[in-house]
Amino acid sequence: MMRLHWIGALLMIVACGGIGFGIAMYDKKEYSCLRQLQNATEFMLCELNCRLTPLPGLLRKTAAQCGGDLRTFFCILVEELESQVAPDVSCCVTIALDRCSNLPGKVRIVLQQTGHTMGQFDLEGQIKGLESAGQTCERYCKEMEVNRPQRLRSYPTLGLCIGAVLAILFM
Repeated sequence: MMRLHWIGALLMIVACGGIGFGIAMYDKKEYSCLRQLQNATEFMLCELNCRLTPLPGLLRKTAAQCGGDLRTFFCILVEELESQVAPDVSCCVTIALDRCSNLPGKVRIVLQQTGHTMGQFDLEGQIKGLESAGQTCERYCKEMEVNRPQRLRSYPTLGLCIGAVLAILFM
């Protein structure tokens, strides 16, 4: 009977530690996606300023520049725009965000805001919208960089400690 208590305690510690490691991994993914989105907005700005690339072509080229979940998002968005089911770009962005559920929260916010300006305004308005999205990504990244190494180390440690406390309480 005592062995079951020890096994339960060990499982509690491992589970809570796993949650801590999961939070740290989510933080890393969100930061990486924000940086990638910032690079994508810079690429789109260059394409709009220099080549005046139409929106579906611009998004297709941007998808080729990105990787992972952002590539998936941009590919889905191109599909939605070309199928013309939704009435405007903002609706297509919402549909693409719904279909691409792996994107972190802050990235989703920036993409939703960008979707409101894409296709709605003239070239100058779209450029301002993309510049704003890039600045928002930069601001989020700077906020996340504050004490980042300590925070990334503390999430797993806190998870393990909470697991140990719960194990002691339940024994």
